[in-house]
Amino acid sequence: MANYDGIEVSERDPTEVYLDIGGGNIQMGRLQKENFTFIKEEDPRFVMTSSKCRIDSWNNIHSDRLPYPELHNYWMENNISRNDYLYHTTPSPFSAFAHPEHITVTLTAENMLGKRVYCRYYNCNRQELPDAFQSVVFPESTVYCGRRAGAKYISISEDKVAVPETPIPIKNRISNGPQHYFTVCLAPLYGDEPKFIQIVDFIEYHKLQGATFFHIYLRNASNYDRMLLDDYVRTGEIEVITLNDHYWRADYMWHMMQINDCHMRSVNFAKWTTFLDLDERIEMKKDWRIVDFLDTVTNPNVINLQFKVQWVLKDDLSPAKYENDEQFIENLVFRKFHNTSRVQPLLQPKSIVRPDRCLHRVKQVYDTIRVSCDQMQKMYNHHGLTHPCVDQK
Repeated sequence: MANYDGIEVSERDPTEVYLDIGGGNIQMGRLQKENFTFIKEEDPRFVMTSSKCRIDSWNNIHSDRLPYPELHNYWMENNISRNDYLYHTTPSPFSAFAHPEHITVTLTAENMLGKRVYCRYYNCNRQELPDAFQSVVFPESTVYCGRRAGAKYISISEDKVAVPETPIPIKNRISNGPQHYFTVCLAPLYGDEPKFIQIVDFIEYHKLQGATFFHIYLRNASNYDRMLLDDYVRTGEIEVITLNDHYWRADYMWHMMQINDCHMRSVNFAKWTTFLDLDERIEMKKDWRIVDFLDTVTNPNVINLQFKVQWVLKDDLSPAKYENDEQFIENLVFRKFHNTSRVQPLLQPKSIVRPDRCLHRVKQVYDTIRVSCDQMQKMYNHHGLTHPCVDQK
């Protein structure tokens, strides 16, 4: 017998091992011969214990710097954001994203704008790390936190020593640039109407328009619809984000929280992002795709594109399940329904935005410059559009 770190190994047969399991008892085990390679030292990558956390290089950062602190304070002082909504009594952290010098945390609570809160950090074993970070809820239902080395999870509390809510994982958004050029945020799916045809129609249409990833927010769906969504997850084309917390709200009340979360989820993930409902499409003229139009936007100060809306009346439910190709094609939403409204010049425009530069339904933007009306009109004329422009003093 040879002894290696307390394990007796038979010299006659190295796949035969004996372990002292205590109480004078010896347990024999056998390794598979065809897969066995004897080594004397552990691979350094696997030198670890249950109490030790491995810290990746991207996560070995301590920072107290936040993005645009003076500008955010100015906007808060001038009440630039939405009013309180609903009645959460806790912050309810929902998602968290690590950037080079800060962590962005989104909340499901929508009634804490401007409140002081504390960022609480946890290692891989969900043990709290020292040095909580004081911050405020802004913008919308977002908290910007500092970085802490080794933090794998994070939570938000209103008191520095209070027991916080269950921490959530921190996703890495640190890269040399966005992973995608154009992505889509889909408003929450809910309700009893079958949606599998609408889901396929929506995703495949926007894939043809150049979208390469979809964030799909889900409140509830039939098993059949969920099977379809899960298959898109399998192919890596979508992420399904389930909306839920410990407080009641009607399904439609998740909409603004979803927009805020998807906006923050898209920062440094996509250059351009659009926010749409399941029954909405953005259409280009001249046989262009959306990405063809976006390719013409070379001015880095153009960060928000708005499109006029035309409604199509849908007065029938979609089929619950696939039967055949003919049934599927005939029930495509914009093939079946043609009763349209006039184009609305200002009401509920749809947007494509640079998520790193502004917020949805832009009230304020970062790093702005003033552009004169004649320059704006030239841009609109170039794309065959008209836009009344008035110089603001």
